[in-house]
Parts: sequence; C-alpha cells; structure tokens
Amino acid sequence: MEGSKKKQKEKTKSSYSLRELTPEITGISKSDYRFDAEYKAVQRIVKVMKKLTNNNEKNMRISKEEKDSFVIITRNLYYMTKNDPTGEGQELFSRMAADEKLTVKEYDKLIKLFKEGFEANPDLPLYKMLLDRVNNEDNFYQLKAEIEQQVNQDINFLFRMESSSQREKRAKEYLAILKESSQLNDWREDVKLDLQEETEILIFEMVRRKAEEYFKKEEETDL
Repeated sequence: MEGSKKKQKEKTKSSYSLRELTPEITGISKSDYRFDAEYKAVQRIVKVMKKLTNNNEKNMRISKEEKDSFVIITRNLYYMTKNDPTGEGQELFSRMAADEKLTVKEYDKLIKLFKEGFEANPDLPLYKMLLDRVNNEDNFYQLKAEIEQQVNQDINFLFRMESSSQREKRAKEYLAILKESSQLNDWREDVKLDLQEETEILIFEMVRRKAEEYFKKEEETDL
C-alpha cells in the first residue's frame, strides 16, 4: 500500500529538486555517509552547466519532461570528473568552471559525452547551445586556415622571383596594403568595437554577480 502511494506521488510530480535526483546521478543513497559530499559535487557540476547555458535561475527545479535528459547529462559529467584516469575530464571541467574558452575538440567531446542525454530530449537548450558553439568555432578555424593559406600563397609567389630587389618591392607593397587598406582599417575598427562591447558585457556581468552576492549576504545577516 505504501509502495503504491509512492508510485502515485511519483506519477503526479511535475518537478524535482537537485537533492532528490542526486542518488540517480551518483548512485549513492541519501542514507550513505558520503551523500552530502557527493551532493555538493553535483551542485558544483550543475552550477557550471548553468553558467555554460547562461541560466540565471537561482532555485532551479528540474521539470518532469527534462528529468531523464538532465540526469543522464549530469551523471556523465559527474563520472567524467570522477573516473577519467587520464585526468583530461577533470581538466576539461576545471576549464569550464573557470569560464575559459574551450576548443572545438573540447566542445565536440562534450557533445559526444552528452549524446545519450541529448537523444532522450533533443530540445534541451544545452544541446542547441553546445552545437551552435561547435559549429561557430569549426567555421572560424576553417576560415582561419583559408586566410593563412591565401597569405602563404601570396608570399610563395615572392619566393619564386629571381630578382631580390623586385621581391623586396612587392613585399613592401603587400605590407602597405595590409597596413593602409581602408577596408582592412575599417574592419580593424569594427573588431575593436566588438571587443570593447564584449569587455563591457563581461564587466557588467561581474558587477551584477558581486552585487547579488553582497545583497544575499545582507539578507542572511538580517535573518
């Protein structure tokens, strides 16, 4: 009778707390003496996941629809940090926690790592965000390779010239084009503006977080 009530409650439940899902994620029951430590480890993982997806919700509950995918993805990250003998998993997680820019290879690893969870719910924001980043980074490195190839090709033309004075002349012309081209200079100014905007956003975000931490401490002091 008690078991059927528990099943009924599970059916009608619309969302779950992180603490409730920790046993499913870690395989450690609430009665285990290690539970609190592993619950904190899961909290750290979810905090990084939220930062990665720009999720600013404070008291996050996991909806019934997202539960299976969430558990799979969080479990995979949990085991990545715990059971990777190479140490690469822990290093990747540390880079994610430090909000460092990840490489295409690292984003690709995350997608492969979370594939099972993504297949359970392909509409998850995490999947779409990671996929977009991988595609953007991949496209950037392809363009970078094309740019380098073009410049190398131009320089190789100069190497084929027999006259050293003519080669020097053409090299100076090429350098002048790179430095003085109005189109390239306009492009450089646009990039500087992009970088400035990104810096301002980062500063704003840092100030906002510090303010939130301050007011949270003030509230706790008042209590």
